Amino acid sequence: MKMRTRILAAITTGVLVMSGATVSAGAAHAAPGTASSTSAAAAAIPVGASFTTVADLGVVGSQTYLYQPSEKFNPAPMLTPVIFVYSDLGYASQDAALDALSGLGLVDLAEREKAVLIVQTPVGGAWGPGDVTVYQDVLRYIWGGNTAASGKPALSFFRLDYMIGEGAGATFINEHMTQAPNVNRIAGVATFGGAMPAVAQGSALPAYIVGGQPAAIDYYKSANEVDARVGGRFYNADNPAKEVIVSNAKSQRFEPSLIEDAYASLFSGTVRQGLSTPVFYDNATTTEDFTLMERPDLDALGLTQILVSGEETGATGQPRWYEWVPDEVLRAQRSASGKTYPLVLDLHGRGDHEIYEAESNGWIELAGEEKVIVVAPFDTATTPVVNMLEVIKAKYPVDTSRIYMTGYSAGGRATWAISSLYPETFAAIAPMSSPGSTVDAGLAAKNDLIDLPTFFSAAENERDAVQRPNASFPVPQVKVSNLNALTTYMRLNEISPPTTFDFAQYGIFGFPVEQPRDYVTRWDFLITAGTLSDDTGVPMMQIATGRNLDHTHYMDYAPIAWDYMSRFSRDTTTNEIRYAEDSELPALNSIQATGVTKGVVVQPAFDPAVTDYSLVVPGSVSSLNLKATAASGAATVSIAGRTPSTGTVVERVPLGAVGTSTPVDIVVTSADGIHLAYHVTVTRQG
Repeated sequence: MKMRTRILAAITTGVLVMSGATVSAGAAHAAPGTASSTSAAAAAIPVGASFTTVADLGVVGSQTYLYQPSEKFNPAPMLTPVIFVYSDLGYASQDAALDALSGLGLVDLAEREKAVLIVQTPVGGAWGPGDVTVYQDVLRYIWGGNTAASGKPALSFFRLDYMIGEGAGATFINEHMTQAPNVNRIAGVATFGGAMPAVAQGSALPAYIVGGQPAAIDYYKSANEVDARVGGRFYNADNPAKEVIVSNAKSQRFEPSLIEDAYASLFSGTVRQGLSTPVFYDNATTTEDFTLMERPDLDALGLTQILVSGEETGATGQPRWYEWVPDEVLRAQRSASGKTYPLVLDLHGRGDHEIYEAESNGWIELAGEEKVIVVAPFDTATTPVVNMLEVIKAKYPVDTSRIYMTGYSAGGRATWAISSLYPETFAAIAPMSSPGSTVDAGLAAKNDLIDLPTFFSAAENERDAVQRPNASFPVPQVKVSNLNALTTYMRLNEISPPTTFDFAQYGIFGFPVEQPRDYVTRWDFLITAGTLSDDTGVPMMQIATGRNLDHTHYMDYAPIAWDYMSRFSRDTTTNEIRYAEDSELPALNSIQATGVTKGVVVQPAFDPAVTDYSLVVPGSVSSLNLKATAASGAATVSIAGRTPSTGTVVERVPLGAVGTSTPVDIVVTSADGIHLAYHVTVTRQG
């Protein structure tokens, strides 16, 4: 089974005063329409936690129990797991439900993961369509934004909603929660026993199945379009978040150890992201099928997440910041090897959290894959960011010629503002979907002194960076303040700005770009990007449009922005920008397995532009030689984190147990220090 590193860090936050009945250590509060208890069992929850009965949600007479951990919204609502619990017969009382949750380890899990627990009881004593109505009203009840001021008892963005069911509760999940629109918000289920009624094939829904009928296993395999297998894990090779884990256990009822394993091996690694309709605008009433994705696995990526807070922040003015540091960087730091690494500053939007920004826009994943240090601060104002940057440069082996900055929404606006004051600090910037721009007027005086390569993106259907059609704007167009920022940076980069704009012909930006290219991303949303070149032909700017996306983070923005930004570096003495042509970028000429059975080759056929491969070997093979050849004789190659060498490199790689997969990274580095990571997943046949 795959295990995932949990990336939620503990941050002390305020506690909401809830409406409704609350049972907490040392106190109980009741309100109309709710029930409360003060029994010894009910009081045995952590200080600050609460357990509430909410009556009449969806159906008059319904009873729904709500557990909120002692640290609420930690680190943020969009990162709060919500676990729905469907027992076989429901629980007769609030106390009985709390006793059950405690005995199953769910209270401990909720405290550790800062998760909310929702316990439904069957309407009329048997699970059925009425309980679907209750579920839908629960979503409206727990939906919310960012602060306690909203008055919401449990805030959720529906990204991390999961379900566990046993017996008749598992049957309820199989019959009703696999169907639209219910399935559209669920990122994973764990079922213990239960039947599989004949239902229509629904959307993909990751599942952990214990004691399930063959029909249930087949249903979930089909829904997730699985085409690959490692032991008891079946998954879709194109989108591994679509997976089914079949336990060898035969349990028909909840078991604490299996619930824990379901959370660790499935729930903690899956997320459902609203992309066409942002949930913070349209809440639980939308019917969009949120896009199923994998969350970053820090162990697999070779990353260490570090929270810097309190006194550790020094005199920076930052309350806190997060760092994602490749293990290779930490080794280089300890050994004082002298090797340096690129740095990306990632600025979050208004109301967003640093982890959410870095994860959902793809920067955590990119940090591990490309060996880049990524840092996300809480305060995106200029002075705290600049002060923090100095600390990071002193702390890690940063390549000061390759410092980049990006930000989404309000973080994009902050990227414009900071870079306009300190353009010489950065090799390139990538403001994304800024709702406006604040560009320092003094930047114009530097037009003949400095360049700053710029990537800017906006989604065509969004409602922040783009002006939607109305009487003044007959077609969608990027907001005037963003156009002003773009034309300002065109002048900075010695590009002649357009004098007229045609938004009907050229889309939301209103002007043509060079070499337009469509990026077909992993989850089928198209991103179209084109460049603007200076008079020497260097593409000093790139403009990107997210097709059919609203004002939402999207994990594949980061690799597209990085593909552009990483080509640039800045001479720290002269401030001159250097640009790496395609021929100078790192690449491999081949990846081969040697010393194993004839015919064992990487799949798909090697292509220097393709970075992900698989390799299947007989179970008798416990290790193999991987051979990689750099496209440039000046480039170095490192396999599985070993010491880089030039030219052709061969490393002996030990493999995991029979039936498991071993991920192997092959990193090629150009003479200019630009990294490109290839990934080979080696599976020993079971």
